[in-house]
Parts: sequence; C-alpha cells; structure tokens
Amino acid sequence: MNVLLLNPPFVSQFIRSSRWAAVSVSGSSWYPIYLAYCAGLLEKYNHCVKLIDGDVVGLSSEDILHEAKVFNPDICVIYISDKSLSNDINIAEKIKESTGCFIVLVGPWCSCDYMNIIGGSNKIDSIAVGEFDYTILELAEEKNKNSINGLVWKEKNKIYINAPRSPLSSEQIDEFPFVTDVYRRHLDISKYFQAPHLFPFIDLFTGRGCSWGKCSFCLWPHTINKGTGYRIGNLDRTIEELFYIKEKMPYVKEIFIQDDT
Repeated sequence: MNVLLLNPPFVSQFIRSSRWAAVSVSGSSWYPIYLAYCAGLLEKYNHCVKLIDGDVVGLSSEDILHEAKVFNPDICVIYISDKSLSNDINIAEKIKESTGCFIVLVGPWCSCDYMNIIGGSNKIDSIAVGEFDYTILELAEEKNKNSINGLVWKEKNKIYINAPRSPLSSEQIDEFPFVTDVYRRHLDISKYFQAPHLFPFIDLFTGRGCSWGKCSFCLWPHTINKGTGYRIGNLDRTIEELFYIKEKMPYVKEIFIQDDT
C-alpha cells in the first residue's frame, strides 16, 4: 500500500513532535521520531511510504494537498496535537476529500481524547491509540479492522473502540530498521536544530517508555507510553546504528539518545 505519514504544517516554528507542543523560542525543531519509526517498519514490509515534515520544511496546506494528490495514498497517517487540533483536522479533511484515502490520526493527544476527536469530523476514519507502529502496519496489511488492537474507528457514523494494544516488546523494538536511515532518505537533516546540540545532530530511541514516568512536563510517558514501563532493545543493534551513522552520515556532529529515562 501507499502510506503517507504527515507532520502537518501549522504556525511558524511550531513543534508538534516533541515532549510538549509549543512554538519554539529558540528556533529549535524536533525530528518526527515516532512517525519515522513507523515509516521504517512499513518499508520493511514492502509498503510504499512518504514521510513529510510539513512543520520543519515550511510547507503550506496547499503544498501538502499537492504532495498528497501526487503520491495518491491508500492510508494517510497524521500526527496531531491539542494546540493545533483544528488545523490538523482541517488538513486531514482536505486530504480525504482530494484523495479518498483512509485517514488515521496518531500522537499523544489521540491517547487522551479520541472520542471527541473522531466524533468531531465525519471525514476522520480512525485513531490509533498509544504506540501506533503495528496498528498502522496491520491497517496497511488489510487486517480486519475489528481485530486491530489499539484502533478506534468509524463506519457509517458508528464508532468502534477496539481492545488496547500491548506495549511493544523488546523483540519488536529490535525489528525496526534504523530510524536514522529513514531520516537520511526522507528528511533534510539540515533543517533540524536544537540549541543544546552540535549541528547537525540526529536522535534515536534505544527503547520505549520510561521507568519513572511521573515528570509533569514530559508528554510521552503520560500518553503514548502510559503505564508501559521502560523496554529496551538489543545493545549490539544500537551500536550497529551508531556505526551506520558514522559511515553513511559522517556530517552528523552529535547523536542524542531520546529514550524517556
């Protein structure tokens, strides 16, 4: 299937894919890390993927619609936030109108208020609650929607809430391709900057979740990874990814491990 993964444009210097949604005061930008991991998993199973970071690249909603029409997705996965919700829904509706694809909303806010979100638009087909990687993969594999855990979906104005999805296991974490390779092929590394890091920098996960999970300022452990604990991947595989960056992306000056610890 053709799957479009989108961090939609909003206002200048807005950060949606970080641990909090806000306009940056330092010009910082965050990689769409969750979307990128999902993109890599889909590509591993031979799906055709396009990852667009509309916020960082500075695309307009019209640019996004053009890209969507050209790519002609079967599924469009859109990462939303509470502060940009009306904007994100509006873009989702326009993509639905122009391509007819199946719309899936993902991100932290989808774990908090999915009933109001999916009930607020007749063009939003579904929401993936929590860690959404395998939920999206199963949609792309055309698995029966009734059996896809973590999916809230709508058909003929009736909303169905499926069973929760189990947290990713360490074995599943090890199944993901290198997210840094996804960045290299889909994104412009030079567009990403954070004040504490050398430029250009890159980030990655070595695991998912947090062993503490109680910091009030940190979004992901309260939403996407709520109650899941810290699950770590194989250390040797992480070291392989560091060597991959050194070989394939020698211009990278700093690697930041983005784990919630």
